[in-house]
Amino acid sequence: MRYIGSKKRLLPFIHETLLKYDIDGDTFCDLFAGTATVGHYFKQWGFQIVSCDLLYLSYIMQQVKLNIHHMPSFERVARHLGLKSKPQETYAQEVIVYLNQAVGFKGFIYTHYAPGGTAQGPVVRKYYTDENAKKIDAIRQRIEVWKYLNLINTSEFYVLLYALLNAASHCANTTATMNSFLKSWDKKALNPIKLVLPQLTPSAFPHQVYCQDSLELVKTLKPVDILYLDPPYTGKQYAASYHLLETLARYDDPQVYGVSGKRAKHELDSPLSRKGDALSALEHIVQSRCYRHLLLSYSSESLIPHERLMAMLSQYGEVKVRSFSLQRYNSMAHDDPRTNPKTHVKEHLYYLKPYQTPREPEKQAFIPPSASQLQHLQAWQAFY
Repeated sequence: MRYIGSKKRLLPFIHETLLKYDIDGDTFCDLFAGTATVGHYFKQWGFQIVSCDLLYLSYIMQQVKLNIHHMPSFERVARHLGLKSKPQETYAQEVIVYLNQAVGFKGFIYTHYAPGGTAQGPVVRKYYTDENAKKIDAIRQRIEVWKYLNLINTSEFYVLLYALLNAASHCANTTATMNSFLKSWDKKALNPIKLVLPQLTPSAFPHQVYCQDSLELVKTLKPVDILYLDPPYTGKQYAASYHLLETLARYDDPQVYGVSGKRAKHELDSPLSRKGDALSALEHIVQSRCYRHLLLSYSSESLIPHERLMAMLSQYGEVKVRSFSLQRYNSMAHDDPRTNPKTHVKEHLYYLKPYQTPREPEKQAFIPPSASQLQHLQAWQAFY
């Protein structure tokens, strides 16, 4: 998936840092998972992964990359569609072919994000061609109906929705952020949308995946060996940058507004993307003591200056920093006067070895049964 801030190019550097500083352990927590690239990488190296992100879009990716180890059978929906029997094999590819042949219709995506659907409105939006938008609507509706009718199980639902989100990302007439549409059609946007099955990675044990605010999760998270943080760097909210895919994932027909047709609600905004709140929000995680080792990826062009970040981290343990040069992403055209002249940016990787040991897992207080509960318990005991 096209996703700004992905750490795919940094994976060997992160892994090398673990080896360089003898960072050991069995559990690895990626608290701002995004496309689950980091968690998926360390899953392949035998770590047990804990993964979290506020966006449901990310949750779908985490489920597929971390929790689904083998392709599900799709047997129920295959029988419903009359697909030919394939003993001891999966029907997944046949189901994908069926969805790719779906006849499009004018649904939510077409109505709000294609030129045909917005032609009579104040803004003609060009996120998708009319045909691709109608095809996305048809495929998303089928996936939802199959789930409602129990023709697909949860894992099959995640696999199909992942395939649709990935395909919708690649044929969108946008930059990598998908914050808004381009004025002219990009070549990739003119290609017909085509779903492809994801590659799944086997694992010896289950992993934990969360769709919630990471600042809340650390309050109750069982301590992990390695806590990896890749928080938002800038004032751009990821919920706004990927509003269209988030809507496609949630399938909740939200109210949309403005030229870009963004979701009207802001419950998915992060304080880490607000200059006045970013440092305190990050410190809330650092002081949670839910880890033995902490790694933090943070760009040199970020809301929190390096000096302030070092000062905060140094209060909680010994800090070491390594840097990696990356080509700078710029959404502007090369001849646009607003284009940043810098071609590269430094990615800092901070390693914090805390002074204090991880906190003990919170124990739930014993609550004695009420009088009515005791009566029910005694009645069941008498019955048996």
